[in-house]
Amino acid sequence: MKKRIILLMGNSQVGKSSFINTIKGSMIAPIGGSGRSVTKRISMYEVGKSKIVYPNDTDNNLLYIIDVVGFNDTDLQQSNAQIINSIKMKLFEIDCKQIDCILIFDSSTASAIGIRSVLQNSLEMLGSLAISSMIGIVTKWDELDEETTEIKTKTYNEMRDIAIIKWINDSEDQGLTPQQKSLQLRNIAEILGRIPPYPMAQIEQLEEQMKNEAWVLQEKDPNRYQIVKTPYKDYETVYYDDIEYYTIREPIYTTTEAIKKRAEELQKAAGTHPVTKTRVETQTRTEYFQDVRTETYKTHHEGGRRYGLFGPREEWTTTHTRQIPFQNSRQVSYQANVSYVAQEYHPIENYMAQAQNETEEVKKSRTVKKSRQNEVIKEKTTQVENHSFDYYMSLAKQSMLESYKKQANI
Repeated sequence: MKKRIILLMGNSQVGKSSFINTIKGSMIAPIGGSGRSVTKRISMYEVGKSKIVYPNDTDNNLLYIIDVVGFNDTDLQQSNAQIINSIKMKLFEIDCKQIDCILIFDSSTASAIGIRSVLQNSLEMLGSLAISSMIGIVTKWDELDEETTEIKTKTYNEMRDIAIIKWINDSEDQGLTPQQKSLQLRNIAEILGRIPPYPMAQIEQLEEQMKNEAWVLQEKDPNRYQIVKTPYKDYETVYYDDIEYYTIREPIYTTTEAIKKRAEELQKAAGTHPVTKTRVETQTRTEYFQDVRTETYKTHHEGGRRYGLFGPREEWTTTHTRQIPFQNSRQVSYQANVSYVAQEYHPIENYMAQAQNETEEVKKSRTVKKSRQNEVIKEKTTQVENHSFDYYMSLAKQSMLESYKKQANI
């Protein structure tokens, strides 16, 4: 069964435990108050099906949330190394080698610098590569007025290191509506689907240690084996010669002439097929071009004076020519490739390999060595493992976890 792990990191009293209860939909993580955190050690909660925040997961996947103690809680004196070791042991306990997401918490009512210090502290603990698996969760927006909300939103939007999600936890005093809760879950699921998981390389070291301790436990176990006597059949082998008949497939056509003749038969049996070919034909087309024709016209003139005292006025005619453009056409011959269909046989080469590969069954015989065995009942003594190696692995793991809890005073 696949497990999804979400790690919560942040200062005290920023709503990490309330976030867990909001995701779960019930009170599973104790909530602090009066400025003091109730999370005194690394705590792990099985929230339920991972589809809550990973909608593409199958129904069998489980979601675990690991809550880390608050960074600024003066009542707690845990070093970064102790916190990392606790996280590592929690993952080791549930057989998981990676953290799917690291949520960096901050309260909108706190200083905006708070989330940067938490981010820096988290990267010092986990390593700089962990930033690609981090998301910022800023809570308690319901406690701000409109003006402060606008200022805080602008401040958090200026962060470019990690994605920031505005979050309001569900509470008894002011519960979220189903629509509000669904919207928040969709927002976080959309970002969770884009970030890569963060591998915990130290888990492999723990598994190697567990394996070595399991070998030691197995070697030192006084009840490791039980002696089992088992009757069994043994046989005396007698060899003899026998005739064995078998069939093999051999080529029917072996000579070049026979193969070619068979290929011709296959070619004719396949029949002809249409083949598209081309030929060159002379065709004509109408070609249009610009031409000019000449037109002649006359202009009649009447003079201003008369011939004699009462004679007619003076007249004369002027002849003009002009060029008029017009579109003309002509027939032009050209060579064109014309496709046509012809019926042809496939090339004989297509059938040569087929004719050459045709085979027939041929019966043959050969002398083989065979044996028969005479049955004999014997008894053998064997050492049988009482437990599988997984049994010792589980003992080693339990021992390592108990040792860690004892050293950490858990």
